[in-house]
Amino acid sequence: MRLLVLGVNSWIGSCLVKALANSLHDVEGTSRGNFTPNNSHGLKMYQCNSPEDYSNLIQHSDADVVINLLRGEKEEDFIIHESIVRACKLKDIFYCYASSALALDGYSYADRLTEDLDARALSEYGVFKARCEAKILNEMSLRSLILRFSSIQGWPTHKAARNELFCRKIIGGDEVFVDRGVIQNRLYDQDFVNMIIILLMDQKTGVYHLGASDSSEEFFFLKKICKRFSLDDSLVLQGNKKLVNANLIVDKFLREYPAYSFSENDTLDKLVAHAPLWLR
Repeated sequence: MRLLVLGVNSWIGSCLVKALANSLHDVEGTSRGNFTPNNSHGLKMYQCNSPEDYSNLIQHSDADVVINLLRGEKEEDFIIHESIVRACKLKDIFYCYASSALALDGYSYADRLTEDLDARALSEYGVFKARCEAKILNEMSLRSLILRFSSIQGWPTHKAARNELFCRKIIGGDEVFVDRGVIQNRLYDQDFVNMIIILLMDQKTGVYHLGASDSSEEFFFLKKICKRFSLDDSLVLQGNKKLVNANLIVDKFLREYPAYSFSENDTLDKLVAHAPLWLR
């Protein structure tokens, strides 16, 4: 495959281009800065900032697949998304869009968040992702794949992400207040990108949920991390009650790819196995 990854400087973007390059795919990437990820294997980079930048790049690209990992939640970001959709449709390029579990945060706390649900959101970020999903799904001739996911775990090398920031706070003796009622399923970053790659190789379309097969409250998960690294879990304190259901049901994906079934314990095991030296 020839792939163009938008947002290489993101956590997932960095992991994905490394995995794709290691799989001998032809990969190019974009960044909003002068960033090139580690171990990029000669990855060709383009700097894009405006809708015109992205549209012109895609129209002159030889890519078979465009993967959009741009964050965004402002109107200018939606305009960029629209320009990408138009360019992919014009050239019949397969479009893979990274959405979010929050695109479903308008459903009730008790609802099972299955892959057949239409986006329904309340939060600002969720509403943005829902708009982007609708734009894709309303373009009937566009070949597309929408990825929804909740919490990704890992140790990116080019930036301090959630796991490092949390552990450093606990090591420093800081109390961490965590809202109760936030339920998520959690996937290790390498497992996540491998799921994306298999979907792309098999040219799957529609909406897929990517995540672990089980879930837990964020409060209890962070205490588990402390125990795994022999840190003081008494510093993880209960915050406000905030009912957030971000537990994506991955039934559709696991029916098609049962070998990619991962539990929360699998994610914890990999966090420990790949932890940075300062934490071991």
